[in-house]
Amino acid sequence: MGNNGFSKTWGPTTPPDYRTQAANQTGGNSHGEKGRSLQELDLNVKTTMIRHGNYDYLNQAIAWDGAIADRDIPSSYFRTSKPAFFGTLAWPPFDPAAPPGDFNDSSLCRIPAGYRFVHGADPPGT
Repeated sequence: MGNNGFSKTWGPTTPPDYRTQAANQTGGNSHGEKGRSLQELDLNVKTTMIRHGNYDYLNQAIAWDGAIADRDIPSSYFRTSKPAFFGTLAWPPFDPAAPPGDFNDSSLCRIPAGYRFVHGADPPGT
């Protein structure tokens, strides 16, 4: 939406129907061409997303979906073990239940790229 203006809002639809919504949009990002516009506000997000295991900074806790029993968060969804390029840095670099907090050199140094940025060298042990 940004600085493009906003002219209409549609309620959520089941299932989401973005074609009808975009066809009826005028103004904003539509460039005056009916049917060729962008949907500017997605009111289907809440009904189509899975919010499970996300850290909630307002409550300073992990938010879980009560309908999903699995509460295990793996160290990585991509890697099966700590990558060698982490050297002596901790793995996993972040605890989902306790994010690093302030944006400073200490929190930057939890990952190899941040360590290199702060220290100008690869992490020890690489």
